[in-house]
Amino acid sequence: MCDEFEIDGCTDHTACNFDGDATDDNGSCTYADAGYNCDGGCLLDSDGDGVCDQNEIVGCQLIDACNYDPNATDPGYCEDTYMWFDCNGDCLNDADGDGVCDEEEISGCDDPAAINFHPAVTDADNATCVYEEDFQLGTCFDFSGDDFVGSADLLIFLQQIGTPCE
Repeated sequence: MCDEFEIDGCTDHTACNFDGDATDDNGSCTYADAGYNCDGGCLLDSDGDGVCDQNEIVGCQLIDACNYDPNATDPGYCEDTYMWFDCNGDCLNDADGDGVCDEEEISGCDDPAAINFHPAVTDADNATCVYEEDFQLGTCFDFSGDDFVGSADLLIFLQQIGTPCE
C-alpha cells in the first residue's frame, strides 16, 4: 500500500486499542493487565465480590477473633478466645493473680489434716476446714464455718458416712 494510504495505529487484534482500519502498526498497542479485561474488570471473580480470584486473600474476617486479618477478602478459619481466656491464653479475670481464672477457682479447705480436705482447691478458705474433734458431742455442728448450722453443714457431715473411726 502506498504511504499516503497507510493508516497508523494498533494492528494487534488482542490489544485493547486494536484498530481494524490500521494498516501500519505504530507501536501504540495497549494490553489489559493479567487477569483483567480492557475495561479493568476481572476475568474471573467466582464470588462476585469485585476482587479478582487471583487477588483473593482467604483469612478470618471476624474483628473480635484472635487471628483477624484486615486484608482478608474471602472468609477463612477464625480462632476465637476460649471461655475466660484472651488470645494469649491469659485469664480475663484472675483477682488473686494465681493463674487460675476466677470462674475456674475451687474454694474450700486445703489442709490435709481436715476431714473435708480437697486436693483440687485453688482458693483456700481454711475457715471451712472440719476436723475430727469438731464431731464431739455437745459442740455446735457448724462445719462450714459460717456461724450458722444449715444444709452446708449437713452435706459436710454426710460426706463422712462410711469413714472408719480411729
